[in-house]
Amino acid sequence: MKAFFFVMAIVAALIGAPSESAAQKVGVVVLHGRWDSPRGWALGLAHYLEREGHLVANPEMPWSGSRSYDKGAAAFVSEIDAAVADLRAKGAAKVAIAGHSQGALAALYYATQREVSGIALIAPGGYAQGKLFLEHYGATVAEARRLAAEGRHGDSISFVDLNTGNRTRRVRAPAASVLDYFDPDGPMNSFRIASQVKPGTAVLWIAPRQESEGLKRLSELTFEGLPAQVTRSRVDVAADHLNAPDAAKQALVEWLKGL
Repeated sequence: MKAFFFVMAIVAALIGAPSESAAQKVGVVVLHGRWDSPRGWALGLAHYLEREGHLVANPEMPWSGSRSYDKGAAAFVSEIDAAVADLRAKGAAKVAIAGHSQGALAALYYATQREVSGIALIAPGGYAQGKLFLEHYGATVAEARRLAAEGRHGDSISFVDLNTGNRTRRVRAPAASVLDYFDPDGPMNSFRIASQVKPGTAVLWIAPRQESEGLKRLSELTFEGLPAQVTRSRVDVAADHLNAPDAAKQALVEWLKGL
């Protein structure tokens, strides 16, 4: 009889206690790149993370092809907040932000505003302080600054937008958004915000080997500018800029295990 009650006590303890995997569940917010969407280049990564047992949010962000910078930095931080809250409500004990290209810089900025377990920067792009951006967007930024000085932050500006592979398209965006995404004094200046990442954040940089030399150098300088109080890792993958999310799958999952 004593043996019976001993066995039942063990069974009850096992049923009542959460499993190790449930207790350590990591949620991941996947942020797509410029002109992309949740069903674009990062979709395979999002599906892979789900298959590996992670809780995943894959929202459409303001820099998507259909939204065209309709909202600025404060708004995208709020949108990521909502995704993080949803993951925590579903049981995520820890949350990481994994961003591709423009999404990577947004993840970096988010880590200056909020505490998260980690950020994964996959082929970062969209550097407002880069020489190419300074030259291309200079007149657009000047117009946005003029409108903002007049209190016309919501007035739209038409301009030619750049993307990797020398792709261009004409878009319209509010002056306030132009300043947030393209002003070298704004939130997308990675040199400035890198040093402001909150202490204790784990940072993973996924560096595609076929990346352009300009983006490689800007990414290296950004990575070097991270504060000493963060845990940093770098993984090089055999991919170009657009295919980096797929190439990053296994490295990202291994990194998440250490959070």
